[in-house]
Amino acid sequence: MRKRMIATIYLLGESAVRSFSDHSLVSADPVKLAETMTESDVDAILCFDLSEAADTELQKASLRSLTEICSAVHVPVYAGGNIVSFFDVTRLFEAGASKVILNFGKSSSQEIIEEVSSQYGRDAVAVTIASEDSLVINKQLLESTAGELILIDEHAMKNCLGASNLPCIVYLPEVSLDKMFSTLQKDVVSGISGNVVNENINQIGALKRLAREQGIDVCIFEPAIPFSELKKGPDGLVPCIVQDYQTGQVLMMAYMNEEAYLRTLRTEKMTYYSRSRRSLWIKGETSGHFQFVKQLCIDCDNDTLLAKVKQVGAACHTGNYSCFYRDLIPPKEILPQETRVPDEETLSRLEDMDSKLHSLMDEWTTFKNGIFDEETNGL
Repeated sequence: MRKRMIATIYLLGESAVRSFSDHSLVSADPVKLAETMTESDVDAILCFDLSEAADTELQKASLRSLTEICSAVHVPVYAGGNIVSFFDVTRLFEAGASKVILNFGKSSSQEIIEEVSSQYGRDAVAVTIASEDSLVINKQLLESTAGELILIDEHAMKNCLGASNLPCIVYLPEVSLDKMFSTLQKDVVSGISGNVVNENINQIGALKRLAREQGIDVCIFEPAIPFSELKKGPDGLVPCIVQDYQTGQVLMMAYMNEEAYLRTLRTEKMTYYSRSRRSLWIKGETSGHFQFVKQLCIDCDNDTLLAKVKQVGAACHTGNYSCFYRDLIPPKEILPQETRVPDEETLSRLEDMDSKLHSLMDEWTTFKNGIFDEETNGL
């Protein structure tokens, strides 16, 4: 099982606060916070709405924030908090959530989990649970309707981890590396979250590399082909075509040497070699228009790279989204083909013509066979 490092955002309307119990302000712009988290290479984000059940206006503001977060980031977003009915779940999925988080300590969650699972699939359902008794009693129900457990405190981790075959996301405080890695190495653990991730958000890439050195399967870029096996030009460089990973639009073309290639893999930000300046350059380092790597491909001759990226801002120094914004040969206009549905009179006429055609074909077959028989009898 590939292990994930998952950030958490605690929404309170249009703000992000520190935790379930500490509502001190972390960010007045939760969308920007979510973007920063994804840029730091987290694998998913948990979003919890902490607004009071009676405060409908604050709940609406939290839902707006969630919708904007889901639209802005390129990692899965799990959403929970203030789920009372199936309608609440539907709103979260419509906002863009990849999974909903049901609090199994609430009877309302237990009442709707089968309907949610039936409608959206068990892989779209995660459950927070704190009591081993509750887990044991409802084990069959949970394992048939949920895809993942979320253990949000040490008490839950101690009592529930291993009591079910369901994969678990484990909340950890700031702990030692040994504690973090020993948790990730447990077969049933699918990821870690909590302060151990949020407070180390700028070191996620480094933590993943250390985890990989410990033999833990984490999501990290490892090329199938080393740079030494790529076919390079006389200058030792390889061209790299850059493409928007969502739309497929070609954004730019630049060159990489081995150092740029390795740094791109390590930081997951596109890094190139400037032939004019004879130095490395990180796309977006001065403009803020970073390119976050989603996929790297190699062509059939091993001499050209294709990078599929999430582009922040414009790729071109002119301010255009793509460097290829000028036409040498304008595209040909392709007129859409009109689809016409014949009326009943036309259909009747066509059917009559079809019947007459079949009749003529039958007469011709009879006539041809008669001639053939006469010629055969005359031999």
